[in-house]
Amino acid sequence: MHELLHALGLRHEHSRPDRDLHIAVNWNNIKPGSRHHFQVDNGYTFLDIPYDFDSVMHYGRNAFAKNSSVGVLTALTSPTRPLGGAVLTELDRRRLQVLYGCYNAMH
Repeated sequence: MHELLHALGLRHEHSRPDRDLHIAVNWNNIKPGSRHHFQVDNGYTFLDIPYDFDSVMHYGRNAFAKNSSVGVLTALTSPTRPLGGAVLTELDRRRLQVLYGCYNAMH
């Protein structure tokens, strides 16, 4: 699902320019050569949709972690909150609808 959404034009949720308002990145726990996966994407388009902690396009807490017990990503609202998901969320669906101009037609 994640790769299909990339093909449809969606980018990583944890790379949004506003991500530091929502999550913290533990740069010291990222495997060597993997830091680029967590860089902010200044070309990211918000589409007026809020940050989605559960998005298929959001990496999990332990993605590319040297030590998975510490993790790499932490939600600022709750240090133990799960991040990312395997199921298309309502916000993922809205992003696709807005991106392809069919949001109003679906409501």
